[in-house]
Amino acid sequence: MPAPKPLNEDDRLAALRDYEILDTDPEIGFDDLTLLAASICQVPISAITLIDADRQWFKSRVGMEARETPLEHSFCAYAILQPEMLVVEDAERDETFATHPAVTGENGIRFYAGVPLVTPEGFALGTLCVADGVPRQLAPEQSRALQALSRQVQTQMELRRKLRDLRRTSAQRDRAEAENAEKSAEIERDLQFARQFQHSLLPDAEHYPAVPSAPLRLNFHHIYQPTLSLGGDFFDLITLSENRAGVFIADVMGHGARSALVTAILRTLFQELAMQTEAAGELLARLNARFHGIVQGSDQFLFVSACYMILDTERAQVQYASAGHPAPVRADRMRHEVGPLEDPSSTGAALGLAGDSTYGTCTVPLHAGDTFLLFTDGLVEAPNEAREEFGEERLYEVIRANPDVDADDFTKIVMKALHQWTQGAALPDDLCLVTVEAVGDAVGAPL
Repeated sequence: MPAPKPLNEDDRLAALRDYEILDTDPEIGFDDLTLLAASICQVPISAITLIDADRQWFKSRVGMEARETPLEHSFCAYAILQPEMLVVEDAERDETFATHPAVTGENGIRFYAGVPLVTPEGFALGTLCVADGVPRQLAPEQSRALQALSRQVQTQMELRRKLRDLRRTSAQRDRAEAENAEKSAEIERDLQFARQFQHSLLPDAEHYPAVPSAPLRLNFHHIYQPTLSLGGDFFDLITLSENRAGVFIADVMGHGARSALVTAILRTLFQELAMQTEAAGELLARLNARFHGIVQGSDQFLFVSACYMILDTERAQVQYASAGHPAPVRADRMRHEVGPLEDPSSTGAALGLAGDSTYGTCTVPLHAGDTFLLFTDGLVEAPNEAREEFGEERLYEVIRANPDVDADDFTKIVMKALHQWTQGAALPDDLCLVTVEAVGDAVGAPL
């Protein structure tokens, strides 16, 4: 007659399954313990048994061939019901086991001692047991040793489970890292494409506006330096006619992909509207109305500072308007002056804040030798180690100290001064500079 089932049998079996030890290959860590148990107790048979739903399975065994036996042949099924070690000194004289198949069969067991293997959660999964075909008694030191070995068996099982969990966690981490690496690579590929796309939207030296008519012609140069792979600063140069060129510069709130997307939208709108408007302020007003509608439709808070300048070599004049953007700097060699083009009537709110914003247009003369610098706030707000900003006055000083340079060198000199100020540290904000130089036969005297 098989032993009765433990009261917590379902939970006990679930705990046993969680160890994932049933039907696994022999392991030396367990085999050493069964060998020690047989040697210490001086018996021919020892085993580490695990009690399954309908069988007892041996993780390790000494003195027997079978890997498992039916529960009705199991002493260990009784042992797991005991709080302490079960000892049967002479099974033929024990009323529970005298008629047990493992006793009455060929080479029947007469002596048995088994210590329950109990999990930290209190589930008895099996035993470390010893047996013999003759009656015997265990000495006290043998009993203590057998119980100590049973604790080592349980420790081995816990280590085995933790190692399995660690390997799984490691495998999951490796898979997650591989997935993250693939996602990162995909993101980097997307960023690379977006970076190339954004740069393709910016004018290069080969596509600067050609305004060669006498008596003035225009030379251009620019520096574009985003903080991240994708920047929120943007500029565009456009040929409006054989005598007129437009310079547009903008600074989108924030950095990264969202700001870069906005720059693409702005370029599309600017290219469309620039050829339809004569005045700089009118361009900003129409651009703002269109852009505000897009922003409102996206349910995002977003604004853009911008400045637009139109240079007319036939009329020898410059008109400009600003949407909350730093004022352009003019180096006027005829008047020996360097300073911002500031006129309250030409300045309005940043783009995107209100759909009905208006922008005035300011007009100033254009002389041979005039140089204009349009820039984003990443220039004047660049900090040094003491967190002091580069500032507009320092910018003016740099320009005054270099009165005779052309557009290319003009921009490079400003960047060199900025590099010295920041000691080569990475800038916290995107940076964009655009230089326009009016060149003619009669250039004003040096500043």
